[in-house]
Amino acid sequence: MDYQELLKDTKIVNGFKSTKKIISVRHDNSINDILELFSYYHIYSAPVLTGEGKIYTIIDMMDIVSFIINISNLNSEETVNILDQDPSSFSKFLENNSEIFSNTRCFQILENKPNKIIVVNENESCIKLLDVFSETISKVLIVNDQFEVVNIISQSDLLSLMAQNIYCLGSLRDKIIDRVGVSTTIKASFLPTTRVITILLDLLKKGLTCAPILDSNNRLMANFSITNIKGIRRHNFNELILPVMDYLNLQKIKEKKHNISSLNESSFHPLVCNGNCSLEYVIYKIVATKFCH
Repeated sequence: MDYQELLKDTKIVNGFKSTKKIISVRHDNSINDILELFSYYHIYSAPVLTGEGKIYTIIDMMDIVSFIINISNLNSEETVNILDQDPSSFSKFLENNSEIFSNTRCFQILENKPNKIIVVNENESCIKLLDVFSETISKVLIVNDQFEVVNIISQSDLLSLMAQNIYCLGSLRDKIIDRVGVSTTIKASFLPTTRVITILLDLLKKGLTCAPILDSNNRLMANFSITNIKGIRRHNFNELILPVMDYLNLQKIKEKKHNISSLNESSFHPLVCNGNCSLEYVIYKIVATKFCH
């Protein structure tokens, strides 16, 4: 059996067991409500339901950050320069515009966002997921016959299924990644002193979800991912003005204090490989922490 046959013969409900509660938000929840919910459950995204309880779309932290950046004109070059010279002005801005967090509703955040939600029935073949995942679709909602959300599957979940059945790759598993053509060039990188808000602005513009943090000698220092902003709420939103390495260190301290495990720890020790590593080796590394440079 090769990997395509495996995916064709395996139903989603059998290949991906849902062991966690699906947390959702309402379309009329405020930014404050959503951030508190995300922080409490230590999640980054959630399905959005209408007043009738039907699936509306998915909202994530980057949607919220993007909205606040756009509505407050934080994406202008002039504002970025001001923030860089006077970081405290970001805190002042948040204080003067606190109503953004309490008055803005979920549906307002998503008004101009293309609806990229994909819904797949749990009885479909796993091969269906290969058809829907793309650069713009990274999560798929899985529903039962009653159209209730029973799971959320990401690209890394699909890769994890392949890792559990690595034998299905046959001889392909032993080929080096330079010859398989699965690696991509770095589209963005940042210095350790770059402020998080600046990194987020750049990731939003380029449609990226993560980037390496390199020192002046191009030595890999850390990995910054949009999942690193989990736990941001109204009272600590100003932490996004910190230099990225200071920010990651702060999050690490917080998580150790509260006994929370997340990707922030692995951000300081990103897994690396080279062009001569086998595909199998790289798959296992990516499944371990979701990132591999």
